[in-house]
Formats: sequence, structure tokens, C-alpha cells
Amino acid sequence: MKIKLEFVFGFLGSGKSNFINSYLESGICEDEKILIILLEKGNTIIKEISNNKVIYIEDIKYLKEIIIRELGTSTFDRIIVEYNGTLSVDIISDICNDKSVKKYIEFYGGYFIGDAKDMIVYIKNIGEIIIPFIQGSKILIINNMELISKEKGDEIINLIKEINTNSPIITIPSISDMDTMIKNSKYFKRNLFFESLKSLFKVKLND
Repeated sequence: MKIKLEFVFGFLGSGKSNFINSYLESGICEDEKILIILLEKGNTIIKEISNNKVIYIEDIKYLKEIIIRELGTSTFDRIIVEYNGTLSVDIISDICNDKSVKKYIEFYGGYFIGDAKDMIVYIKNIGEIIIPFIQGSKILIINNMELISKEKGDEIINLIKEINTNSPIITIPSISDMDTMIKNSKYFKRNLFFESLKSLFKVKLND
């Protein structure tokens, strides 16, 4: 059985590391051995949970090499890559389509993490960078919603829905609420998650 490869997208300070910590303790990752690869050093430290391994690399060019090396010496159920939003999405395609990587892994989608304070500016001003990540994510998480007005919040949700019509959007009042909301969300409980994915893929197949 191939190893699930997932990416967590977002800019520095968006809450990616907070999300990963919450995700690792959710029902989805329960009883799994997970390799976490970090491409940037944020303020939040990834928890060293039993059976998990955390690696930091300074350059994206080493990602493929690290994946192949680690899978050649250890067994994992899942790989989570914390991916800087300023990098090109094409790099992911190159890695996932590489024959030496494909024999080990199955691309299992991505999560987009965004800060509500910056979303409108980013989408309108650097859309060529951020939009591909929004389009390609299976779940979209927008935090710090309490720091903006309801009108701006509605504008963000509408903009995101225009970009990605199928994937669910989770809005979080504050980054401090991330842990509780992720663990309580139906999308992060194992059985409900797979049912949600089936429904999502069914919608996409019928488009």
C-alpha cells in the first residue's frame, strides 16, 4: 500500500504549523506513523508525537531527495509537507510525477490555510501565486475571522467559492481556536472524513 502524501499550503504566519499540530492529534492521523517535512521555520514548533518524525529542510530542491531517503529506511503511513505559499505549485506536480517518488507515494491532496486579514489583498494582488493553491486544496481553512468585519468575511468566502466551488471551507474565529475546531470538525474524524471525500469526488466527477 502506498504512502499518503499531503501538503499544507499557506504564507508564513498563516497558521500552517498550528494546523499541523491539530491535524496530527485528530482522528484522521490516529495510530499512524507520520513524516512531517517543514520548508520554513515559523514561530510554532511542530509537536514530536510518538511514531512521528519531523525534518526541516532549507531548500525545496532537497524535498524529493529527502522523501526517497526516508522511505528507503523507514515505514510511514503518511507524509505531511508544510509548503511555503510563495513557492510554485508546479514543483509539487514535478515531485508527485517523478517515477522514483511515485513508486512509494500516492498524492492525497492539500490543505490551504489562510489568514482572514490578508486574504482579499493576496487574492487580488498576487492571485497568480495564491489561486492555484486554493484551487488544488481539498479543504480550505480561514482563521482570524474575528479580526475582520462580517462584510469582509462574506467577501472572502464568496471569493474563495468562485475559485474552488467544491471543497469545504472552515472558518475559525482566532488562531487560538484552531485546535478545538479542527478536532471537532466532521472533516477530521476518520469515518466522516472518508464519506466527505467520497461525496466531494462524486461532485467533481459529475462536473
